[in-house]
Amino acid sequence: MTCASETDDIEMSNRTITTEATACRSRQPQKATIEAMIVGNSSDPASARALVRDRTETIRGSITTISSEQLQTVEIRVDEVDDLFGPETDADYRAEETFAVRCHPEQLGALVTEITDAGGTVQRVEFGLQPATRQQLQDDALEAALERAREQAERIAATEGLRLSRVHSVSTLPAKSSNNNADFADELLVDAGRKQLTPTPIEVAERVEVIYQIVDG
Repeated sequence: MTCASETDDIEMSNRTITTEATACRSRQPQKATIEAMIVGNSSDPASARALVRDRTETIRGSITTISSEQLQTVEIRVDEVDDLFGPETDADYRAEETFAVRCHPEQLGALVTEITDAGGTVQRVEFGLQPATRQQLQDDALEAALERAREQAERIAATEGLRLSRVHSVSTLPAKSSNNNADFADELLVDAGRKQLTPTPIEVAERVEVIYQIVDG
């Protein structure tokens, strides 16, 4: 898929034309990461930790559509409950285990449902591309940006009775790539039972500045 947002900017001096162009390419997400949390409260830290570990193992056992390597613990912490700022509980200690589930985007709806049904709380969902796919999109976007830069430079040169000679320099500039899936993630977390939601494509952008030498036409 080719995204529609392409921009260019041209500056002309006596013997050069400087063209700035941006192009982007996009692809549906190929992977997703669900970050979730499980909580356990108890009167002593060891018991709180044991409780939260037991609940996490329950979640591991309930999810049968992914391998054990796809669910990994990110952090385990045990804190003393603060009566003023802490959660509303009579327990003295609160244990939290944060874990990440890596999956294909099509599995999201079912996995979120399984996690929440087992007592977990989903914190966020992130989408991504495989490294080879991202690299290919970057290469394609760069090629398109260079082509657009040259087309625009040739057009401007022709209006002045000039023509392009050779490329003096090419520089890559920061370009904003986007992953417009925040709304999708929020909607998924609100309504975990909908399994047919489709995330929006991830965009990869490349921006270049090209200086061309020009000669009389």
